[in-house]
Amino acid sequence: MLTTITLILCIVLFVRLFTYRRQGAQYRPGMSWLAVLVMASSGAASIFILDGQLKIQTLAWPLVILLGVLTAAAVRCEGNLSAVMKGPEHWRARGKRKH
Repeated sequence: MLTTITLILCIVLFVRLFTYRRQGAQYRPGMSWLAVLVMASSGAASIFILDGQLKIQTLAWPLVILLGVLTAAAVRCEGNLSAVMKGPEHWRARGKRKH
C-alpha cells in the first residue's frame, strides 16, 4: 500500500516539476539544479518501484507523509520550487490580497 502511494506521489512530483513554466519568474541556477535533483530522485524511485527493487516498509510512513507534503506544495505552487522553499505565504502569490 505505501509503495503504491509512494509511486503515485513520485510520478506526480516528477511530472509537475517537469512541466513547470517560468512565465517571467526570475531564473535561479541553484533552484534549477535543485529541481533537477528532485526530479532525478523521484524518477529513479518510480523506476525502482516499478522494477520491484524498492518496497516501502510500514515503518517508513513518516517519509511517505513528508513526500506527500512536498508533492502537494509543488502542485500548489505550479512546480515553482522557489515558492515551495519560501513557505505557504508565497504559494499562489498572484492572487493574494494585500494586508
